[in-house]
Amino acid sequence: MTTPKINPSNHFLANVFVENIENQIVEFTNELKADEAFAVYVLLNDGSRIFASWFGYHNPHLVIIEGTNDKKQEVKLLLHMNEVQIILIKDKKDNFKDRQKIGFQQKEDTSSEEIK
Repeated sequence: MTTPKINPSNHFLANVFVENIENQIVEFTNELKADEAFAVYVLLNDGSRIFASWFGYHNPHLVIIEGTNDKKQEVKLLLHMNEVQIILIKDKKDNFKDRQKIGFQQKEDTSSEEIK
């Protein structure tokens, strides 16, 4: 695991927080073996999990996460960055029904980048 580089002037902003999440997911996926897949979940305070498909932000502290819940309903979470808990899971591809793709809001832009 890499330690994020911290710029003291902006380390508390949501865009830096989301960038660090993206870096950790990229590093995690780079460690996958050929027969493995991954999933990214957001853990909510009630113990439920959201299958995350996109991460964005609105500075200074709002993190926006889109995904699906356990009932396959589309959800959009608006969370203070201190409330975000991420679970990265890797397992055999056979244990995942669909290959996950994760999108991220780009800096200075509202377009997305995908990690497959």
